[in-house]
Amino acid sequence: MYPPYRKYFPLFTTKYTLTSQQDWSKITKPIFLSEKSKTFAEWVSTWTGYLLSKVKQDHARSVFVSCTAAIKNDVHIALYILPYAVTQVLQDGSPHDIKEVFTEILEVISHTQKPDTKHRDGNFHHMSAQTIFSIMDHLTKWKRQKAQTSGIIPGKGPAYLSDSGYRAIDSFLNKIPQDLLAQACFSCGAYTRALMHFEQFLSSKNQNVQDHLDFLQRLYVAMDESDGVIGVAAIRQTQPTLIEQILIHESLGQHQDAQACYEKAIDSEVDSVDHHKGLLQSLMELGQQNKALLHATGAIAERPEWAPHIRSYMVEAAWKLGNWDKLEKCIKSEKTGRNWAVGVGELLLSAKAKNEEKFMKHLQIVRREQIGPLSAASMESGSYQRGYQHIVRLHLLTEIEECFRVLADLKTEQGGCGDGPRISPQELLKNWDRRLQVMQWSFRTQEPLLTLRRTLFNLAQQMTGHDVDHEIGHWWLWSAKIARKEGYNQTAYSSLLQAGDYNLPEVFVEKAKWFWSKGDKDQALTCLERGMSVHFPDIQALKSDTTDQSKARLKIYAQALLLFGRYSDEASSLESNSILRKYREVIDIYNDWEEGHFYLAQYYDKIMTTLFEENTAKGQTNIHCIVNLETIVMFLIMGKMQQYQDVKCYNVILPGTKQMLPQGALSEQYRPSQRRTEEKPPTEEEVEQEDALKRSFKRVSGDDMEIDAFELRDILNAVFKKEFDFDGFGVDACRSMVAMHDGDLSGKLGFDEFKTLWTDLRKWKGVFKEFDKDSSGRLSSYELRSALHASGKLIKRDF
Repeated sequence: MYPPYRKYFPLFTTKYTLTSQQDWSKITKPIFLSEKSKTFAEWVSTWTGYLLSKVKQDHARSVFVSCTAAIKNDVHIALYILPYAVTQVLQDGSPHDIKEVFTEILEVISHTQKPDTKHRDGNFHHMSAQTIFSIMDHLTKWKRQKAQTSGIIPGKGPAYLSDSGYRAIDSFLNKIPQDLLAQACFSCGAYTRALMHFEQFLSSKNQNVQDHLDFLQRLYVAMDESDGVIGVAAIRQTQPTLIEQILIHESLGQHQDAQACYEKAIDSEVDSVDHHKGLLQSLMELGQQNKALLHATGAIAERPEWAPHIRSYMVEAAWKLGNWDKLEKCIKSEKTGRNWAVGVGELLLSAKAKNEEKFMKHLQIVRREQIGPLSAASMESGSYQRGYQHIVRLHLLTEIEECFRVLADLKTEQGGCGDGPRISPQELLKNWDRRLQVMQWSFRTQEPLLTLRRTLFNLAQQMTGHDVDHEIGHWWLWSAKIARKEGYNQTAYSSLLQAGDYNLPEVFVEKAKWFWSKGDKDQALTCLERGMSVHFPDIQALKSDTTDQSKARLKIYAQALLLFGRYSDEASSLESNSILRKYREVIDIYNDWEEGHFYLAQYYDKIMTTLFEENTAKGQTNIHCIVNLETIVMFLIMGKMQQYQDVKCYNVILPGTKQMLPQGALSEQYRPSQRRTEEKPPTEEEVEQEDALKRSFKRVSGDDMEIDAFELRDILNAVFKKEFDFDGFGVDACRSMVAMHDGDLSGKLGFDEFKTLWTDLRKWKGVFKEFDKDSSGRLSSYELRSALHASGKLIKRDF
């Protein structure tokens, strides 16, 4: 592809000349929407040609005249030349020519807020408005570049201020009403551009911002900027009106509150159809399609003249509910306006009737309707976000086509004869899931997709008898999740109620998260406990089942168990050992899941960090934890070394293992001052245990005379569970022990390495028994602190 300007090279060197020149004297002005501009291409070509006839500067005129023949047949050349033609006319044109340019621009931006009755596809108004936006950008860029490249005139200041062309363009730009431009951008969906122009309007005209907060608030709502909406409400000096309160509620996802405000507004202004439209939208956001359908039916029965404004809501509610008779009746009505929801309704009815020809016809129409705004957005750089809604809708149309092609055997362009094999339903779901993963993570973006998928599968289930309840329930659950994450608790609860009808085990996990997000911690924990007991009554049987379905259920149980441990920790509803058992059980159930290991390590780190913090008087601690033998061994073996700035730091030194120390930690100023427990000779009982341990080691290790973490666990538990009342050492603690004493990095312990470990364990066991004053098999916070000091842990404190 050559750059656009490369197209003009032949025009400058050609030997051919135009035999006739067009007479522009009788053309109607403004050109926009005149007989010469029935299409966008005609308007651009005609206006560009007319402007070229007004160029007076010789060099520029010679260039533009060479292009006059091309602009009639190539709208891209006309679009490329148009901003330059406007710039040249503004510099050397007569006041009448400049006024005509001003009138043309105002005509275009004024019509963006009016319904497009002549051009039903929407392309004309969107693209013509974007053309004006591009011209304004070009003029602003030209003005800025002129100022940057001009020099300084001694005694007079910057040279560009004396340039007549610069002054003419600056004067023209100042005449364009920035508020009108902002409203035009808002109507075209160019919300960030609208905000830019509106801010210029507020600053340049010294406007009172209090008089314009309504538009600013609507703008932030359209941009999905809840912080901006709240900020506007915060600076408002007067009591917010009912409509302003509605905007705040809608931006925060509080649709029940918005519904109440709309009902009050309807009572106050009975002749306003806008309040009914807002109420219908709130009901549909809450998933109350039946109520929306009944309200719309009643409103039209009472005020038939409102049908063109309201019937499209009836269409959308009908196809979301699967009420096909009501949908067909609304579609056939002549008073139904044309929009996205109506187009989807027509598609679904055609698919339901298996009318392939009609389906493809409606599909092409709806696609063309999305191309107009998307084409307009593509005319400026950085416009992906502006066109994203229409990109998503094109994805939705593709999914409608794919669904009926795969599930209902409907022949389409993609699935017709000679187009290769059709994909399976399983592959279709995989493709859809991948699409969902790459979409923008927002409720406003993903919910339309999820709603349409549920409708498609419900219809396909009626047409073919396929059992797709699991997929439908999964999409209800996904809606609840994204609504909860964005703080739309009311909408999330409605989706949870719908998902509950499909008996999915994941529902109780999401419901617990919903309770927690509302601050109802007790309900969240109760929901998790009840859900795990109801959906997973026999975990051992589930663990023994190796099918993919059982593995998926095990992961759900692991997620619920992990969530229960985390919530219990945050709510301080369980002691430390109980929470540790929950985390270890998660790893035992689903060892391949990384999050289980992460939260277990994080909890160990939390205990190690908080254990030594003294925020109260000396001798007191600000935590109350109870630990058993395995926990204290894990503390000593892990040797957590954290460095924090501006707070106390603690470095752990394990007995006989200097390789765990940070550099410089053994400096003189940090020599231990606390007493150490003297090593005592082994008792007869301990000698017998060690002999038994050697025999166990030889028996377990086999011919290679090495043991791994699992074998170490069996040996230690065979010995220590006889002395202490605890659940035994877990495999994670044993892995840490192996890593600590594995000198040859074989991943296993030889007998000498094991003997070193056993020596340390014997010391730590003695310390544990010494400080377990009540012989409970547990250490309190105070006992644990003394035990760790006595075991050789040096505390490096930086204040």
